[in-house]
Amino acid sequence: MKKIILIPLLLSTILLVGCESELDRCIKVVSDGFDEGTYQNRRLYKKYEASGYGYVSAFTDLEEKVYACERDRWTKRDKELTEQGLTEDKISDLLNSDLEQEEIIYFCMKDIKTSAKLVCHSQGVY
Repeated sequence: MKKIILIPLLLSTILLVGCESELDRCIKVVSDGFDEGTYQNRRLYKKYEASGYGYVSAFTDLEEKVYACERDRWTKRDKELTEQGLTEDKISDLLNSDLEQEEIIYFCMKDIKTSAKLVCHSQGVY
């Protein structure tokens, strides 16, 4: 009786593990290589580099796209908050909050994955 129960359980487990679609694999390959911790460190060094401290940190192509997206979102969010009449200190506090930064990075990664999906579709992977 126990063997009869185990067979469907094993088959369903194998099926779930092996069901990654070709599109999922393609998106992973196109957008792979992004590690948020590494990105945050390189981003910090890039700020020092811009300040003239001389640190050199090379972004990968994907990190460069996320960084550009992040700067654009940051600028748009700053403009929105300024139009709401908030002071510069309040705007700085809001934009530097962990939650705000995570939201911006999440948005940019979602945008990158959408771009990766388009690349996959252009290669005939659906």
